[in-house]
Amino acid sequence: MNSTLVEFKNLQRSISQDWEIVNVEFFCSSIADGTHDSPKPVEEGYPLITSKNLKDGKINWEDVYLICEADYRAVVQRSWVEEGDILFGMIGTIGNPVIVTKKEVGVATKNVGIFRFGGDLIKSRWFFLMLESPFILKQIKTSLDGSTQKFVSLKTLRSLLLPVPKHRTEMERVAEIFNTIDEAIAHTSSIIAKLRQIKAGLLHDLLTRGLDENGELRDAIAHPEQFKDSPLGKIPKDWEVFKLSEVVPRAEYGISVSLEDEVGIPVLRMNNLKNGEIDLTDLKKSGSRQAANLLLQGSDILFNRTNSIEHVGRTAIWRGQISQASFASYLVRLVPDTSRLTHEYLNIWLNLPATQLLIRRYATPGVHQVNINPTNLRKVLIALPKEVSEQKQIVEKITVNDTRIRTEETYLEKLKLQKKGLMSDLLTGRVRVKAFQTTSI
Repeated sequence: MNSTLVEFKNLQRSISQDWEIVNVEFFCSSIADGTHDSPKPVEEGYPLITSKNLKDGKINWEDVYLICEADYRAVVQRSWVEEGDILFGMIGTIGNPVIVTKKEVGVATKNVGIFRFGGDLIKSRWFFLMLESPFILKQIKTSLDGSTQKFVSLKTLRSLLLPVPKHRTEMERVAEIFNTIDEAIAHTSSIIAKLRQIKAGLLHDLLTRGLDENGELRDAIAHPEQFKDSPLGKIPKDWEVFKLSEVVPRAEYGISVSLEDEVGIPVLRMNNLKNGEIDLTDLKKSGSRQAANLLLQGSDILFNRTNSIEHVGRTAIWRGQISQASFASYLVRLVPDTSRLTHEYLNIWLNLPATQLLIRRYATPGVHQVNINPTNLRKVLIALPKEVSEQKQIVEKITVNDTRIRTEETYLEKLKLQKKGLMSDLLTGRVRVKAFQTTSI
């Protein structure tokens, strides 16, 4: 007997007799892929949905290919998708299930699995939840085919086993619980996206217009006399443009040692630099004297000088999260002249998309990576308020927005963990919902 089936049979016996393990074919009205005949004619202009269009529980319509007349013969053997269908990527990135809504009409290609439930949206929702559960994912992962490119066969999809409550009302109640959580996750994700949009606009305004004596953004239209031309475009009249070398007098390479020691001083690497901040989730250590002699201090700025063109130039600020840390040789420590430039302002400036583009112009190609040495880095221009106090005010306003983003991100992670825990409990019958009726499925 299948080991996962044994596991769930044992679980079922130990908790309740009101749950059972069923084959997905007994749960769905049909399971197919896009190679089956379409039950109605395919017309020009209809979307052709492939596995790459399935992402984050939705169909990515931006990359969906629209059928043209020349494609008619090629796509006429594809399957229509209907409201309530669950689409499942069968090749490349396996999974990414999507529930089709009424408006999402199109045809699916052969690399998309189609689970149909005969219009039963409760069953559709239940199976969608199961496709996110470790139990189903484990069955799929252990049954993948292919050597160079992994894929899941239609046979595997049709052999999936899933736990279900015998009473439909329990299924409905559990689905309602997860709908509530998913709505909270979607709402929080939307808030984060809006806050990030606000931050992008805020950064542009603050770092080109600055703040007046009242702490308000300067208005270039109402008061053009307050601005001047510069190599970086219009900037406030009392700002100046410098080469980084003029305001960042020190640039220091990290250490080149083995990072496989069990004990020692943590050594920051490129992967520890994320979104302008230091991430300590994956640390390597060194017990060498070099690491002990080159410790991060204060609010040092770390710059990633060597990597692929996408990652070179990544920058983050050290905030003393742990008592001691050093940094690897492909990072550079930048120390500004704090009488003219604050660490925080420098970190924000170097992380600007426009600044990142300027920096990458100085990248020199290597065998598999590119490099930006500190000498070239410090040729990059920076626009600065003459008064450090204005820099601090600008940073403070950006920090307020960042704090809101981090608060929402923390809440989002909490919701996701809550959902994960509930999946382990409610989708196996380990924990039962209360007051459900005995209407059978």
